Amino acid sequence: MTKIHLLSFFFFLSAVMVASNIYILIPIYHETAAGIGISFDEAVLGSSFFTFFYAAGLLCFGPLTERAGRKKILIGGFCCSILVTVLLSFASPITFLPLRSLQGFFLGCFAPVAYAYCFETFNEKTRTWLISLINTGFLMSGILGQLISSVIISAFDWKAVFYFFACMYGILTVGMGFLIEEKQRKKKRNPLFYSVQSIVQNKNLLICYLLTFIMLMSFTAYYDGFHREFGGAASDEALFWSKACGLAGTLFSFISVKWILKYGKKTTVRYAMLGIITSFLVSFLSHNLYFATGLSLLFTASLSICIPAVISLIGEYAGRERATAISLYSFLLLAGASAGPIIANILSFHEILLLFSAFYSMAVLFTVRK
Repeated sequence: MTKIHLLSFFFFLSAVMVASNIYILIPIYHETAAGIGISFDEAVLGSSFFTFFYAAGLLCFGPLTERAGRKKILIGGFCCSILVTVLLSFASPITFLPLRSLQGFFLGCFAPVAYAYCFETFNEKTRTWLISLINTGFLMSGILGQLISSVIISAFDWKAVFYFFACMYGILTVGMGFLIEEKQRKKKRNPLFYSVQSIVQNKNLLICYLLTFIMLMSFTAYYDGFHREFGGAASDEALFWSKACGLAGTLFSFISVKWILKYGKKTTVRYAMLGIITSFLVSFLSHNLYFATGLSLLFTASLSICIPAVISLIGEYAGRERATAISLYSFLLLAGASAGPIIANILSFHEILLLFSAFYSMAVLFTVRK
């Protein structure tokens, strides 16, 4: 196995293990609350605090990695994550939320480092492949994170979930330590947040960021609305497998490598958005779970192709400020994912389909004009 194959595996695994922590408490809220001695609502807040501080970490580690170096930030962040994750298994009612916050913050080191490393180290084909792997890991974590914690607690207790993730972060830290090569940093550096100013003045980046926010907002709103729409008529098992089939579309992210090289980044984004619009409009006409499952596969596949192309555009437009630009991308992606359930709580499933069909249609028209 070559070094690039090992790095691909570790990047994918890291993406799954990092993002899974957003979801691991969902199946074990009751067990965690009982084990620590907190209320159910406080256990739920553990996920909210993690997500908020994970977003803060994404924003902070982008500029920091430009100054301190990719490898130092990644290894340091993962080492702190190991310590905090172990401490979570001994958490008390007072320390639970602060520890979940710290865990989220330190795990925010991965995405800015991984994306920036891909852009500065590899050619376009390899870079797009690695970015696709990372995004596939992030998207799959929504299901895998809950599965991991469910399987572990069925055999052990809630503490074992945190032991497992601490061990995984240890393995990832060692692997990354051997696989990532530190590049020599320039001695002359801009002020820490100077790059943010140049990024927000770049119109092309702002358009990419708007699309970034909409992409994950539509993803979480779609699946939340999907559950509300079919939850009353279908069993929990049928709904689970329906979502799992839809998430299989994340594997189509690897097609984006060929599409980007053959058609270009903008054209790939445009085609992917047309796929999303098609899935939404046809879903609007259907009330059948199995038919909707097939269309959800088209939606997820199209989104999985779109995301790596958008990241590639951001890396291209940002130039030397790409680490900070990718940090903002990751933050907005997470913010969009957090806003999705709010939309789903306000609108019906079919209203969600129409709303995002309109958003993506406007985006397609804009890319044609550009």
